[in-house]
Formats: sequence, C-alpha cells, structure tokens
Amino acid sequence: TNLTLTSTDSGAIAASWISGSNENAEVYTAQLSASPYGGYQWSAPLNITNDDAADSNLEVVALNNNRLLVTTQKKREIQSSDC
Repeated sequence: TNLTLTSTDSGAIAASWISGSNENAEVYTAQLSASPYGGYQWSAPLNITNDDAADSNLEVVALNNNRLLVTTQKKREIQSSDC
C-alpha cells in the first residue's frame, strides 16, 4: 500500500492508497472531517479505479474547492498465445 495524506481547502484530510497487488491493485480515498458529535470521523473508502491494470506510484495534489487530483502509473501485462 502506498498511503498519501493530503490537506484540502476546508482543512479536511484525505487519505489515498493503493490496495491489492498486480492486476488487482486499485486506488482508494477517504476523508477525515469533523464529526457533528465532536471529534473526527473517516468517510467510507471510495474506490477510484477498477480495472485490469496494476496501479503504482500514487501521487495526490489538493486543488481548489476541496478537490483532489489523483494520478498513478498503470501497468497492464499482455499475454500472447501462439495459434
């Protein structure tokens, strides 16, 4: 897992990470924000990618309006067979 913590404009913290390996590696993000009951709480993880390509080298940048720019390197192995 490649965990990245990023602060947004509103002061919330976004956690982004890669879960899984090889073709099952997918990117997730969750946000830590103030709870209406006091303290802090994490949002449910959001799956950003869902494909057959492996994700690596996670980079996250906070943009305006509490948005995140999430980039990864994709690697897809192509298998060939002789016919």
